Amino acid sequence: MAELLEPLAIDENGSNSRNSIPSRNSHSSTPSVASTDGQSLLSPLRRKRFDDRSQSRTSIQLRAHTASPNTQRPHVLRATSSEGVQSFVKWVETKHISKVINSEDFINRFGAPQLIQLSQHHIAVGTERGLVVAFNYKQEPDFVLVPRKSDTVSTDEQPISQVCCISFSSDAFFAAAGYSDGSVAVWNLGDGPPTSRFDVLYADGVIQPITLEQRFRRNMQGHLKDVPVIKVNFVGDQDQQLVSSDLSGLVFFHRGFKRFLRKYYTSQKLLGKNDTNSADTAGKFTIHDSQVLPFGTSEQITDTLGLLAVINKNILVIVSVRSLDNPDVPYPVSQYKCSRPKSVAGDDAQVTYGGSLKILRHRLVMLVNSHSASQRTILSGRCLKWADRLMDFLAQSEFESALSMAFEYYVSEDYGQLVLHGLPHNRNERHAVVSPILKRVMVESVEPLFSSQDNTSRSQSNLELFFRLVSILSKNGLVNDDLLHILDEIYDRFEDRKLFFDMLEEYIISSEIKNLSPILFKGLIENYAASDKRELLAEIICLLDMSTLNIDLALNLCKAFHLRECRIYIWNEMLKDYTTPLVTLINEIESNNSEHDDLLIVFTYMSYILTGRSYPSDKILDSSVEVYARNSICEILFSIGPYTWPKDSEKVLLGSSSDKIFPYLTFFLEFDTFETLVTINEFFENPSLNDEIEGPLTRQYIIEALLDIFGANEALQKGESQTHLAIFIARNYPKYFQFIRLSESVLQETVDVLCKNKDPDLHEDCELALESLLSVYEVESDAHLLEQMRAAGFYDVLFKISKSRGEFTQAMEMWLAKHQESSSETSKNVTVLADMLKSTFQSENQNTTERIRLTQFIEEHYEDLISSNSDDMVVLSNTFHPELNLIVLKCEDKSLALRYLVSFFERTVNSNLDSVSLPLLVRYFELLSEDKELPMKNLVVKYLSSLENHKPEKDAIKTVLKDAKAFESLAVILSNDGEHDAAVDELWNAIEALQTTDGDLKEEDYETISSYLARTIRIGEEARKESLWTSLVEKFVVMSERTEDERLHDILNESIYKCFRAIEDREAGKDGKSTFTNVFNRVLEVAKVANLRETLQDILTSYFFESEIHTITVGKINQRISKYMDTIKEEELLGWLVNNKQCTSCGKVMWGGEMSERHTWAWEERQKSKVFLSEGSFDKEKFSDCDLYLFKCSHGYHKKCLEHIGGNKRCVICCPE
Repeated sequence: MAELLEPLAIDENGSNSRNSIPSRNSHSSTPSVASTDGQSLLSPLRRKRFDDRSQSRTSIQLRAHTASPNTQRPHVLRATSSEGVQSFVKWVETKHISKVINSEDFINRFGAPQLIQLSQHHIAVGTERGLVVAFNYKQEPDFVLVPRKSDTVSTDEQPISQVCCISFSSDAFFAAAGYSDGSVAVWNLGDGPPTSRFDVLYADGVIQPITLEQRFRRNMQGHLKDVPVIKVNFVGDQDQQLVSSDLSGLVFFHRGFKRFLRKYYTSQKLLGKNDTNSADTAGKFTIHDSQVLPFGTSEQITDTLGLLAVINKNILVIVSVRSLDNPDVPYPVSQYKCSRPKSVAGDDAQVTYGGSLKILRHRLVMLVNSHSASQRTILSGRCLKWADRLMDFLAQSEFESALSMAFEYYVSEDYGQLVLHGLPHNRNERHAVVSPILKRVMVESVEPLFSSQDNTSRSQSNLELFFRLVSILSKNGLVNDDLLHILDEIYDRFEDRKLFFDMLEEYIISSEIKNLSPILFKGLIENYAASDKRELLAEIICLLDMSTLNIDLALNLCKAFHLRECRIYIWNEMLKDYTTPLVTLINEIESNNSEHDDLLIVFTYMSYILTGRSYPSDKILDSSVEVYARNSICEILFSIGPYTWPKDSEKVLLGSSSDKIFPYLTFFLEFDTFETLVTINEFFENPSLNDEIEGPLTRQYIIEALLDIFGANEALQKGESQTHLAIFIARNYPKYFQFIRLSESVLQETVDVLCKNKDPDLHEDCELALESLLSVYEVESDAHLLEQMRAAGFYDVLFKISKSRGEFTQAMEMWLAKHQESSSETSKNVTVLADMLKSTFQSENQNTTERIRLTQFIEEHYEDLISSNSDDMVVLSNTFHPELNLIVLKCEDKSLALRYLVSFFERTVNSNLDSVSLPLLVRYFELLSEDKELPMKNLVVKYLSSLENHKPEKDAIKTVLKDAKAFESLAVILSNDGEHDAAVDELWNAIEALQTTDGDLKEEDYETISSYLARTIRIGEEARKESLWTSLVEKFVVMSERTEDERLHDILNESIYKCFRAIEDREAGKDGKSTFTNVFNRVLEVAKVANLRETLQDILTSYFFESEIHTITVGKINQRISKYMDTIKEEELLGWLVNNKQCTSCGKVMWGGEMSERHTWAWEERQKSKVFLSEGSFDKEKFSDCDLYLFKCSHGYHKKCLEHIGGNKRCVICCPE
């Protein structure tokens, strides 16, 4: 199958990160089926086994396409455009407003414009002098907003400060502005028309800033003086509630109310920690922007909550400002928090927000610098509609970009993009609008895009684009005439025909294009027939819609290029003719002008039709068509006499060769008996053969026909043909026992033929057939049959027969004989042995004779069984009959026996020895002593205690260890027996033997000596005898003085040091003198102090060091214990930590400065009662509403709240009932 288009890389926004449709470097098709058996790719697949089902190469590849569907091609393509047509927005200058705000009179009166804000009725311009000038959408000035009446608009006085932000209420009747001095002004715009140009409106109220002194000493809240207010918003539909944020990072809630005919505002902080207005060079507290969720067209719960989003350098937080119970009271609750994504850069990341760009009613309004730095311009922009953008591309002759853009509009699912460009978001409606325009653009683009072939990669990309467009514009893959005409034009202009059809092949295989014009179909066959991809033609034609093909053209092309499968498919699918293909193939066989393997297609064709499948696609035929097609084949195949063809003529198929019974069935049997019988075997599965009501053709009729043909034809009675018939009968008779009746002689002959087979290729089929037949047929002579099967090598059948009779030993003989004959590994079938052992040794009806015979069999073939299954044999023996392990003692192959024993003792967890493991352990030591590579010390240590009660075996192991010079292992046993001196002597003799060897010591010699010395020290520790320590140290000292090997000298000195350490740690003298002193004195008598200076220095230094370390450690531990005790006392005094300030049930504050005064009174009364020692004077019932329940889980409740919800002194969240 041809490679698929390379998938487009889609970025995070869902768009293609590249600018054009990707093109592949090469468009080569993968062969449908590789030829691995030497057959031609055009020849049918030959069946090798009787149970193999017929299949065509085309059906295999079609199933491969179904199992591995094409990767869906991405729909989103990005248009490639020149710089002149890239803009998505068309900007228009608001000339009248720009003229006014840039006039000298405006700047002198109000100041230069700084920012803009939009409402439903106005464009508000904030100036540097603190005024807000509003223009209507006719670009006429309406009014000027002034913070206070004392502020004039004359040139003699300056506004209080610069406007930093502007906001309008949801109904546009109120406006608010934040200033650089920290104040916020609110205006009531009213609903009346302005009385004149630049009608002055004074603020309805001004929220004044405060100082640091007022904030901290008077506990006042609000923005600090000279800290600019950077954002102000009205909350929901409220015109007297605002939220503002300043440059220091604080966010406040303001609520307006009237008192004594004046407007007042209360402020409360919502967010922020920089109360002291500290310098924030790192931008930790700086708020980049804050915005209240706008008031929508339908009522939502969020309108009352007043959701506020605040973003700074590191976090985005969404807070609900108000409570649902009392909207007039601020109740800030964090609803969502999100930290900065890791993909965003660190300190270098900047977020810029400003008042220069606004959006209203699908229009963009932006305040920008004009050609002069002192000039500002307000631009109004609208997004270009899809038709406008398409016309811009066509005007610039950007045909590729126009096609890509139209394609994007056709397939896009981006709702926002579609609405922005003026297209319906409903897919059907959008397709109806875009499809005609897209087709017209395609027609106009063919000539300019394919007029020149200079740029091969570009023409390839354009061709791929057109195929993609044709596929999406087609309905279920059926391409209309207009689009086919476009492809014909491209085909005429495109020079590289191979590349053209390689691309087209992908869309046909993926079923995106299902029909072709006559020109393209002819070119397709000619191109593939002339190339090395002829085998793909049948596959491609099977995928095309046959109703759209020209029948005569298709048949003539297939005939001209010898495309059998294609011709058969066209005959069957388009003409519903199932007879002509069979007749044509029969004539080809008769003419004998083709290779034998090429003509086997006739059997594949018949198998498909007789089993209700379409050839060569393998699709299931409709029931009505299936009956007609099957009868068309059976009418010829099972005809008892000659068959005339054509039917209206007198010409007989096969001529004189048809003068015999069942001429055509005989013809096929003579041509290839195996293929014929396998084809009929598949046909036998058809349920239409079950009953004669559906027709005279039944399984009984067909078998009788076969027996008659073979009986009358001497050529078929020889060689493999007779064996094939026997396999056919033996396989089908048991399956259709109720439909087939056969005589005893036929069945007996079938058995004989199967057993006499000499062809190794048919051996397995014959064995399976005999096994199947014997399940329903009992032969007269059992013994004769067994001899026949043994001679034929049918071990599987013999195995099953023996097993069913309970003769497990004989079954095992057959099993082993099979694997020995086939040279296969018995490890693959060790489950058979497990089954035999279980049936023999764990069966309820145990047969003692059979157990003895099976044991003898295992003993006779022991080496064969354990050669590749030693681990499995250990498991099986331990599971079913542990005494079988003892057979290894008779194993002559020592390597096999050692491997078996290694597995046995590795799987033995405990160290207990029984009648089986004890002799195996002795043998194990004997084999280990000869191997020299496997260590014995660990094995000795493991079974040391178990050998105490088995002296003969232990003595035998000692002898083995001594002969093997395994001195350390021997020393372990001697030491355990209390023979410490003998153990030390054995080790010391071994050390002296190594030390006195000729030549220098090797690395492994040093390691062995170190190990022996360490073992002698451990023996001394176990013996606890002063004489042994003295002898031991004396030997170390003497050898240390005598040796000239520096490394050995160091090892011995280290061992002397370890001896003294062990003596001091474990022993004390009996006479009041320590063992250490006695041994040390003895050493001084036999050694020179100079030779032991280093060792003595190490010993003394070690004692001093350990003493000091002990003193320091004890001090540190005491200090740490004291510290932890203090910490424990402090934590006990702290009590439980209560994380929640509010009651878990009602949400009201339970503790802190915000509690009601009643809690303070209750606390004062309790303290008074404690001071005057009158606990009983405190009235608990009076203040029962103030009682709290605090739980260790950190939840807290008012007493009444907990009782109301049935808590019964338990947390209802953490401890539900």
